[in-house]
Amino acid sequence: MKTKILFACLIICSFCFFPSLDAQLSLKVGAGAADIAFLQKGQTPFLGFEINSLWHRKPRLSLQGGISYAVPLSNRLIFEPELLWVMQGLNYNTSYLYDDLVFKINLTYLQCPLLVKYNVFLKENRHSGFLLGPYAAYKVYAGKITVADGVREKEKVSNAADMDFGIIAGYAVNFQMPKGEMEVGFRIAYSLVNVLDTLEGALPGYYGPSKDYARNINVALVLGYGFGNLEKS
Repeated sequence: MKTKILFACLIICSFCFFPSLDAQLSLKVGAGAADIAFLQKGQTPFLGFEINSLWHRKPRLSLQGGISYAVPLSNRLIFEPELLWVMQGLNYNTSYLYDDLVFKINLTYLQCPLLVKYNVFLKENRHSGFLLGPYAAYKVYAGKITVADGVREKEKVSNAADMDFGIIAGYAVNFQMPKGEMEVGFRIAYSLVNVLDTLEGALPGYYGPSKDYARNINVALVLGYGFGNLEKS
């Protein structure tokens, strides 16, 4: 409960305080590939025994969209809090002689990254630089889809953690437009906490590594449009 309250305060402070400053409002959308990283042979305590015969064939498509405020701190340094709706998860599947098996987990988060951008290159009509910062995310939905013998089943994932905390790193290029800025960016997000709890009765050390490890990873191409021109101090 305390974590949820802290997350709510983070959003309120970020998106009520910064609009009063010399900030640029942006809309952002992105797509990429997502997965949940486990230690070798360490997925069974989180996903169950049925996952042992399945493999990664295709990544889980990730989608995201939301708003951000860019606050200039100096000519090269920009503070940029974001509020994003992020859809990610994992995709396991395999093919047998007469059947294809599918196991997917869909995780949806309300994510609040607090990013700092350092502009390495400054040109008259564009600027580009590295992004780095932490994020906090609240789980909105967690579901599982399985397909076996042509039968598709859908259910909620009961052992998904309510919160996710991690770090984002990337690179973005901003192009000056007549009434704003267009941004093209690449970023990687990685959890610093487990996003799944072990299933009831699971013994991690018996069937795999003794350490619990289940972390979100998301690689995405992000496009954005900022309204107005950002005045750097």
